Amino acid sequence: MNDGREKDREKDPAEKTGKTPEDASYRIIFETHKKRPLQVRKRLRQIGWSVLLAVLFGCVAACVFARLYPLMLPDGETDSVVIELDPTPTVRPTQTPTSTPSAAPTPTKPPNQVSTPTPTPEATPSPSPAVSPSPTPEPDSKEARAARIRENVLLYEDLRIVAEEPLRALVTVTAVSDVEDWFRAETTSRKTTTGIIVALTGTSYHILTDYSAVENADELYVTFADGMIYSAGLVKADPETGFGIIMVRRFDLKSSTRGAISIARLGNSYALSRGDPVLAIGAPMGYADTVVFGQITSLTNTVAVTDGSYTLITTDMQGTTDGNGVLINLNGEVTGIISRQYGTFGTGGTLSAVSISQLKPLIQNLSNKAPIAYLGIRGQNVSAAAAESFGIPTGIYVTEVEENSPAFLSGIRRGDIIFRLGEREVVELGALRTALVSGIAGTEVVVTVHRLGSDGYVDIEFPVMIGTL
Repeated sequence: MNDGREKDREKDPAEKTGKTPEDASYRIIFETHKKRPLQVRKRLRQIGWSVLLAVLFGCVAACVFARLYPLMLPDGETDSVVIELDPTPTVRPTQTPTSTPSAAPTPTKPPNQVSTPTPTPEATPSPSPAVSPSPTPEPDSKEARAARIRENVLLYEDLRIVAEEPLRALVTVTAVSDVEDWFRAETTSRKTTTGIIVALTGTSYHILTDYSAVENADELYVTFADGMIYSAGLVKADPETGFGIIMVRRFDLKSSTRGAISIARLGNSYALSRGDPVLAIGAPMGYADTVVFGQITSLTNTVAVTDGSYTLITTDMQGTTDGNGVLINLNGEVTGIISRQYGTFGTGGTLSAVSISQLKPLIQNLSNKAPIAYLGIRGQNVSAAAAESFGIPTGIYVTEVEENSPAFLSGIRRGDIIFRLGEREVVELGALRTALVSGIAGTEVVVTVHRLGSDGYVDIEFPVMIGTL
């Protein structure tokens, strides 16, 4: 029965009715296509496996890159910055100038032999009159003046050559910030300062600059010696000293830029003496691309900062309070940093720079993002002469304790004289700063002070948890 019906259905309507195809009627069969039901669990399971595999492959790639990255760097290069520190002199740098000149002219012979050199000058001038008139032109002659001019020209040419390599290490740092005025309208602020390339790691160039110029900047740009501009980022800064390190990725620089710049050679400012010739390059007068020649006039001036002090290298060159740059010796080595924060020193606007040897530990810590130790005191050195005159012990006389600082919370007060930090003797602010940058940030250290009591000075120990910045 069913087979017959199916055969009837399959027959053409015209055959069943006996009508011609023109007269036959047809039935239209409508089909409905239904969507396959969404399998949520299966889809989520597929997404989960995809995410898990992506994370797994990412971790494997990161591990492989971490293993192979040191092999891809040139020989001897790492990501950490190591600055060769200068040994602290046994005598203060400020005393070096006074001892050096006096040692040179002091005769080693007994005083009774001093009369013997007197006939020697009489013997030496006797042959000189016969020789000097013939080759030497007259002092006021045109030939003599021309010779002196040529000597001066050669001198300045030599100074220009000395400054060539350090100038390639100088950069211009531009800080861009979006600020609001009184009417809440946004304006773009731009600050520029000088920076010096102090290190090159496997991935980046590290540049020392003024933190006050780049603080709170939204964008940082560095203009190198060839005029090319690249984006930069802040590595770490020390608001107490006003210095900061910014970096530019090494492989962002074009090969032409990398060939046009150099890394500054940091010299030993402890070896400087009064009267040494120096050059100031950068913007010591407030405008860029300046080279000034002069000499050191003093090494006794210091500037106090929180938890330490820095020696100022004072020169006879003129400067401005907004000047910046570096001080170099005749070997082209950086011996001082000219900073806006410290400006010029003394009357007459003479140019001063912060000792580079004292800044080297800070440069290394900032470049490596190491924590900066913070005690929170300002003080003044009590020398042996002052101790004898005023009847007080030698050490660091505390003139100010910052509120809520580690020193304040431990009980150190104004008038205390610090002379020991842990096991180290610290009788000068420079020694205190050196001790603080030696890796004791975040640890508890016993600070020993002399405190004046009813029966005179007594020694008191204060356990201090050294803070970090």
